[in-house]
Amino acid sequence: MADPTAGDGDRAAAHSGPRQPGEVVPGRFIVALDRGITDVSARAHEVATAAGVTPELIYETVLVGFSATIPDEALPEIEAHPQVRQVSPVRVIQGLAGAGSGEESDIPHTAGPPPASGVDPPTHWGHYRINQRALPLQVVWDPIESGSDTHIYIVDTGIYSGHEQFGSSAGSWVADAPERYDVYRNSADSLYGEECWDENFDDWMTDHGTAMVSVAAGATSGAADNIGVAQSATIYTVRVLNCGGNVADPPEGVTDSVVGAIDWVAENHNEPAVANLSWRVAHHEPIPDPDLDEAIQDLVDAGVTVVVSAGNDNDDACNYMPAHMDSVLTVGASTVDDQRWSGSNHGGCIDLLAPGHEIYSARAGNGTGTGSGTSEAAA
Repeated sequence: MADPTAGDGDRAAAHSGPRQPGEVVPGRFIVALDRGITDVSARAHEVATAAGVTPELIYETVLVGFSATIPDEALPEIEAHPQVRQVSPVRVIQGLAGAGSGEESDIPHTAGPPPASGVDPPTHWGHYRINQRALPLQVVWDPIESGSDTHIYIVDTGIYSGHEQFGSSAGSWVADAPERYDVYRNSADSLYGEECWDENFDDWMTDHGTAMVSVAAGATSGAADNIGVAQSATIYTVRVLNCGGNVADPPEGVTDSVVGAIDWVAENHNEPAVANLSWRVAHHEPIPDPDLDEAIQDLVDAGVTVVVSAGNDNDDACNYMPAHMDSVLTVGASTVDDQRWSGSNHGGCIDLLAPGHEIYSARAGNGTGTGSGTSEAAA
């Protein structure tokens, strides 16, 4: 696959306010080539050069094709090329902003009596719920597996790798740049896969990815703070969302970068592998986004279990992708009372509900807090 940092400036550029998930990015396209070709890179350059354009990202393992900025006058020539299967516009994807706080949790850490229905749960109620079948919950966490042989790919905003929850007790954390995919790179410190600092290098602009990693595999030496489900898993940060990070302006990315990340995971993953995708694209008829659907399906076919969040719109999950796909595990959010969290999407595309209300997690810069959303449930 081509260098994922190609075109960083365009992808990381600021925009005026949040765009809508599914919004078309003018002039940007994903070109899918015939699957039978062998040298994808050479063929992509050949097709693009003939039309006077340059490939930006090349997809060799999933989809088979490339992305490019294509002017209107060159588009018919690209579409008419005998080795081009389809040409689709690049669309906006959006990170999932749930309800939460970056402040220290005010839910007590200490064990107490089993919480009754309607009573605020202890910090780690989600842990208790996933290893118990019946209410009321017993304040007991006895994980069946540590995840020591599992590789988790968090396709999100990156990670603050210096957080105390991500020390040696948390497993074999991948730190080398060649082992990370990052379409932006952190402009402040040139680190691959890291969450974003602001321009003054004194505050974090988003911590969604850090929270996801924490829920999946965060761990420290103190038993009360061991909050990850698979604390010995190996985590790979796969950064495709930008430096948004609040409800008014959530982190976002674009589909050609996401296909690039999926291509990277498909090509480089270690098994058993799980990919977490906690973002969305609005549904567009008759096919939401054929390239993204195809790339995710290829990732599944490559042996990666793909887990996606249902979305926080209190809407039918089938109206959003990748939640609508049959081959992925689409997760909605539940509360301590085994009810659907009020913001969670719902409907026939949901495969399961998991704890997603007031879930304790790490925040960038060694912060901690609780958050609610289907991202927490999927992680």
